[in-house]
Amino acid sequence: PIVAQDAPADPSTREFSKVYLTPNGIGAMLDVPVYVRGALVGVVCHEHVGGPREWGEDEGNFAMSIGQLLSLAIEVRHSLQAEEKLRREEVKGKDAANRTHQEVGAKVRQTIQELGGTMPEELPVVESIKKIETKQRKRLGKAVTPTKKKSE
Repeated sequence: PIVAQDAPADPSTREFSKVYLTPNGIGAMLDVPVYVRGALVGVVCHEHVGGPREWGEDEGNFAMSIGQLLSLAIEVRHSLQAEEKLRREEVKGKDAANRTHQEVGAKVRQTIQELGGTMPEELPVVESIKKIETKQRKRLGKAVTPTKKKSE
């Protein structure tokens, strides 16, 4: 995830300042990945219009859950498509189904390579929003303060 509390100044997002952030008045961003079968297939972008903004832990968790829901929805769609392909092509038996699965997987990997994408095994491990927030605070020289729960 990218947690940019001051998006125009943050090293991970500042390159978008001139063409996107400033013209649209975006001051902060919270971007989360969407993974399907270990491959990055998209990013859900949460943007704050206005000045810099601190994202709370609950907002980070919500953003991550949206990314995970999208991943799940895509997985379900793929499963339904695979089931339909097996029915349509009248694939019978476990071995034939496994061969079809391997063929589809090989085609997906080939497509990732042709598009210049990152292979699933080369993707970085996803860190929690809280860990990233702590690292960024340290990097920016800000004090690391725990987020208070609403009940406190």
